[in-house]
Amino acid sequence: MIENNKLSEILERAQTEENLNNWAEAARLYEEAGKLFLNKKKVKEAANAYKGLGRVYFFASETADTKAEYIESLKRAIEAYNKAKNLFKQDKNKAEALECEAEALFASGFIASSSNDAKKSFSNSSDLLVEASNIFSKSDDQESLARTLSRAAYCFIYLQPFSEDKLEGDQLFQKGISLASKALKISLNVGNLRVSSESIFSELKINLTKVFLKDFKKEPSFKEYLKNNILKFEEYIKLFYNCDDDRALAMIYVMAGMLYCLYATHYIKDEKEFDEYTDKGLKLLEETLVFARKANNKYLIIFTLFYIDWWALNARRFKYIQNRIFKDVKEIENLGKIYTDLYNPFRYYADGFPVFYYTNMALRSFFTIHQRKKYAKKGIEYAKIALKSVSPFFYIYMPYQMLTYSYSQLTSLATSKEERD
Repeated sequence: MIENNKLSEILERAQTEENLNNWAEAARLYEEAGKLFLNKKKVKEAANAYKGLGRVYFFASETADTKAEYIESLKRAIEAYNKAKNLFKQDKNKAEALECEAEALFASGFIASSSNDAKKSFSNSSDLLVEASNIFSKSDDQESLARTLSRAAYCFIYLQPFSEDKLEGDQLFQKGISLASKALKISLNVGNLRVSSESIFSELKINLTKVFLKDFKKEPSFKEYLKNNILKFEEYIKLFYNCDDDRALAMIYVMAGMLYCLYATHYIKDEKEFDEYTDKGLKLLEETLVFARKANNKYLIIFTLFYIDWWALNARRFKYIQNRIFKDVKEIENLGKIYTDLYNPFRYYADGFPVFYYTNMALRSFFTIHQRKKYAKKGIEYAKIALKSVSPFFYIYMPYQMLTYSYSQLTSLATSKEERD
């Protein structure tokens, strides 16, 4: 009885540390619990402990400071999830075994040795999560159903960039949206804020790729979609008001900021209204950055920095940009080193951001010719770096486009035939 109480206490402490985003301590406690349960031949309990261990190692990877630490965290997550999978199989729990196998595949996609391997890992992970969700649905386990559907949709954020043509991109888009919409509806009813935050993030992130995949301005429904979701986000922010999970809050606020800025940039013509929406969007993104830094989540820091400056540039907030740009470029470059040579979208954001910034500055006529040439050369330098890095095909277009713009600027600004040649 005393031993059982001790095991329950260890698990409760592990869950508490996990909820506080104290990943290292949570991992230590889950591993201790897993070993103790195995010694007592409690297979089900051991499986759940190792599943928790895999989960916290995955979340820990998002906070890694170095590439070595990042890879190590993901490898440990894969190992723990596979151990949990085998234990759940012993316990005849197919749904949980499928979920753990899927999570191991998802983690492996981030450290895959080729783009094909990464694509295969994310795709298989999503398929297994959907299969698990179907089993949970039959048993009316709504929380597990919400969790697996949410993670299946989350896979599509990373799978979609590997689409090889427009047809495949459209197919992945439709499938991802369908999963994300179901996950969002169920997760909000269940009330698990961590699952809800991933569902909301996935649903918006996948939908907003329409900006890159389609001529979205020809679809009136997309404008209405943005307007409706701006209203929904006011409710989401109220729902998460007392939430102490900084990762979840960052995922909510970043998409809210994206919505306001995207809607302003593409649909608002009135200058006063445009400024109001842009100011609100940038403020939400700045709040996102506070939450992301508190969570020490490198993924969300990179993503947020990229889009704060992206939307500020689109809104021609040049003074705002000048006050922060060089610090942001340096931070994104340093964080991007964590993902060097990996098939990871955050490497794209790290490589692509300085390309976008310097090329855009080269296009601005209020700078001197000397300054614009300097910016264009910087844009070319960074574009070449971005094109050499291993990135999914989906992300290659922007560095190529910016490279062309920068070379054209150097040509048009040339003051002699020698320079133009």
